[in-house]
Amino acid sequence: MYLGNCRFFIPPEPGDYTLSQLCIRECGDSLFEQLRGYFLAAFPFQGSTQESTVRVYLRLSVVTEAYHNHGIVPMAQLLVCGSTKPLQREIQAALEYSGLHNMWLLIPLYLTIVHHHLPSLAVSTCALASKWAYQALLQKGSRPYRPDGGVGDEYDKWTNDGLVESFWGEHIHLGAYTTEEAKGWFHRDDGFIESLVKCTCWNKRARTTMFKEQKFTFVDELLQWGGFDAAVEELAKTEPLRILDVGCGIGGSSRIMAKRYGKAVQVTGITLSDAQVERATQISMKAGLENVTFRKMDALQMEFPGESFDLVWSCECGEHVPDKEKYVEEMCRVLKPGGRMIIATWCETNERKSLTKHQRWLLRFLYEEWSHPMFISIQEYEDILRQRRLSMQQVKSGDWTPQTLPSWRHSIFVGVWWPWPVIFRGPRVWWSTIREIVTIERMHEAFRDGVMQYGVFQAKKLNK
Repeated sequence: MYLGNCRFFIPPEPGDYTLSQLCIRECGDSLFEQLRGYFLAAFPFQGSTQESTVRVYLRLSVVTEAYHNHGIVPMAQLLVCGSTKPLQREIQAALEYSGLHNMWLLIPLYLTIVHHHLPSLAVSTCALASKWAYQALLQKGSRPYRPDGGVGDEYDKWTNDGLVESFWGEHIHLGAYTTEEAKGWFHRDDGFIESLVKCTCWNKRARTTMFKEQKFTFVDELLQWGGFDAAVEELAKTEPLRILDVGCGIGGSSRIMAKRYGKAVQVTGITLSDAQVERATQISMKAGLENVTFRKMDALQMEFPGESFDLVWSCECGEHVPDKEKYVEEMCRVLKPGGRMIIATWCETNERKSLTKHQRWLLRFLYEEWSHPMFISIQEYEDILRQRRLSMQQVKSGDWTPQTLPSWRHSIFVGVWWPWPVIFRGPRVWWSTIREIVTIERMHEAFRDGVMQYGVFQAKKLNK
């Protein structure tokens, strides 16, 4: 019998209790009766000191298997309510030495019911159940890249329905988390439920302001790492520096830079989406920012003359362009001699031959679900930047996967704690939200397991 990562949780607050669940795949009637008889004999709770708080329930359920594509299978569920650590150890030891065979422990689930968070638990349980129920329908991406404007169309839809902005805020990109900020609620190897429980019960700031705050932290740290702060201080002597934000979204990064550097800069953001240009302009006008403007423009065919900008910034745009070399080349073209460039983008591993069958499927799904024509590796981006004809120097790259990884699941949890923008929108929005939850969790898996990496790059253009 395989027990895998069988673990339990005890909540920190008095009066709370645990619900530990073991799912045993392909548990037939005879094995079920054998298992039930074993537990009734092994744990006679009547008359024990645990009588008022501990109950053992065993029942057969039909559950959709989530990760192995075996369809609908019967699974025995052992539910232990009110369990304490000694009892949990006793149950685990009994399972290990029970002598029962032909059982495969598929997914240990750990649901902690905390009285103060029952609404969140209900929503999260429904979200997880929905994920399992529709798993079979979510094996193939539904929004593949289209060269005839597919990326712009998708961003128009996301901007007009307002859901992404409701949950992610103005800066619809990942945030950066220090080890200390993630401590106690996030670990890369935690299961989905385990992460949700920890985040809900252990960290109040994670449930409130942290998700959006870390996006500002990300931009601040990347500007410092890429040398923009020093460049603005050095170059903005007589007239404002011109900054270009390639793939600006609804203007989050552009506004951060416009506020950060003030009158020392004039920021221009470009995007393929008409709706994003309109929304970015609205937010900026409301904020009273006069040093930032937005235009619809293709990053591969920019309308600006050469050497127009002192600084070029591009955050999570390269994923959507079909020609990475042309993408970098265009940004180098519009950059002035002595100007600096920062790129942040999702990359795939350079070790493609070592990917498993599941990892290759995962990569293909991510291509087809969020309009990605292709990903390249961090090394391949760096090789492009180092081409002599681009006249770039001081090229430096980094892998910011550890800092950004918590953002994926954190974005799902934000919707669990504050689901109201979705609840009253109807079946179409519910279904699209389920698709996004599944895709985001798969993004987490890809970055966690090294299939994807978060690449950051800086470079300076040679002076003539």
